[in-house]
Amino acid sequence: MGDFEKHRDLLVQEISSTISSIVLNMQTLNRSLNNSIQVSKDFENVSNLWSNFYNGLKDQQPEEEQEEVAETESNPSQS
Repeated sequence: MGDFEKHRDLLVQEISSTISSIVLNMQTLNRSLNNSIQVSKDFENVSNLWSNFYNGLKDQQPEEEQEEVAETESNPSQS
């Protein structure tokens, strides 16, 4: 076997190893992204729960208090 074939085989082996490493890292990244998406979906339920709680409290306030809250939210510099 000549030097060319030896060098070619070495390069092919290195490329194959590098591609395998890239595929493994892409799979790891994919799992991490899927986990992140799942966590964000879990927080969506908590967010909806707090939103419903806040809206329920806001609905129980007398109308005058709601108007005051609306005014302070629209003009935060006055508070």
